[in-house]
Amino acid sequence: MINKFLIRSIISKCSVGGLIEANTWSIQDNKINIEFCPITKNVVDKVTTNLTCDDMKLPIFDLKKFSNLIEICSNDLAFKIIDNNRKIKISDDRYDLVYALANEMLIPKVPKIEVGKWTSQCELNPDILLDITKAIQAVESFSNLVVISNDNDADGNKIIRFTFGEQSVHSNTVTYTLLPDVEYEEDFAIPFDSTYLKSILNANKDLPKGNLYIQKDGLIKLEFEGGEFNISSTYHLPRIENSNY
Repeated sequence: MINKFLIRSIISKCSVGGLIEANTWSIQDNKINIEFCPITKNVVDKVTTNLTCDDMKLPIFDLKKFSNLIEICSNDLAFKIIDNNRKIKISDDRYDLVYALANEMLIPKVPKIEVGKWTSQCELNPDILLDITKAIQAVESFSNLVVISNDNDADGNKIIRFTFGEQSVHSNTVTYTLLPDVEYEEDFAIPFDSTYLKSILNANKDLPKGNLYIQKDGLIKLEFEGGEFNISSTYHLPRIENSNY
């Protein structure tokens, strides 16, 4: 049987809090792997964990509707492919539910991406994740985030500053400082959209371990793992183009 709350957690992470509508779930050898493109569609994000289930491929075109079916069930679920691989039957001790699977051609294609060397790395623990989330919420009417590395702390260690909010004279901002685990060799100032970052953090707040990687050319990678179901997830945040930075 499959734990309903595991499926709920997987849906939250592969939909990034509702921002991603469709992806394909590949279940093989009691392991689920979901790869999908974020809104920018030029990087690949991923969610993986163990799932005791028959091998199957589930092209899900509307994760919200799939989630609505899961939510009416009790804790223990069974998945079964029916109707010549066109539908999945979801069963518990009270309900038999049927979700119509999509044609895989309708699911956004996942490209093969080669990512270069990471400039810096920071470990993310629950306290840091909460601090960053609070910083975003304090200025949530603005989606601007600038990541800057051009300073040192009192001990001479290089630091990275995350400044949230509109970069103008009359606007409010919140700056959060991190000490990187892997120091950068070159200074950088990179603009990002904090909306997707906030959704990533909210969807993965139950995972206690994480790492943040920064590429000076304009890319952030976030990795999370652990929690009750030992889920691993990876996300990318590309820079904002046509910015003053």
